[in-house]
Amino acid sequence: MVSIIRKDGWSSEDVKSRIAKAQGIFSLLIKAWKNRKMNLQTKIRILEATVMPVVKYGFEAWALRKANGDLLDVFQRNCLRIVLGTRPTDCISNSRHYEKCGSIPLSKVRMRERLRWLGQVLRMKDCQRKSFLSNLKQVVHGWGGRMS
Repeated sequence: MVSIIRKDGWSSEDVKSRIAKAQGIFSLLIKAWKNRKMNLQTKIRILEATVMPVVKYGFEAWALRKANGDLLDVFQRNCLRIVLGTRPTDCISNSRHYEKCGSIPLSKVRMRERLRWLGQVLRMKDCQRKSFLSNLKQVVHGWGGRMS
């Protein structure tokens, strides 16, 4: 998989591309989602093992606007609604869907992963961190961004 980052550093194309790829995988599994004999926990495990990794690949490094974080959450909620078998006309809150599936919004997962990644960088030895940051600076300048 390849990440798409614009020259200004935002990752909106990458977000849309990942969601489109994940939707394709999700639609291939529609028979599993509609299967009433399959346990809900099994469906959620399939969703978490097949669809969500495609969306989440490298997302801790994305520079996102709120609208893109909302796109991730909307995609996830649509998947959860189909897995749960609820219709858009059913009056069930978003938080209830997350609760039933034992999930949290992807935007919050991304923030947690981003903080974990930052923690790894901060725990690096000084020489490793300097090398990492100089390589990062070269990459940033290579695509036309700025890094102070």
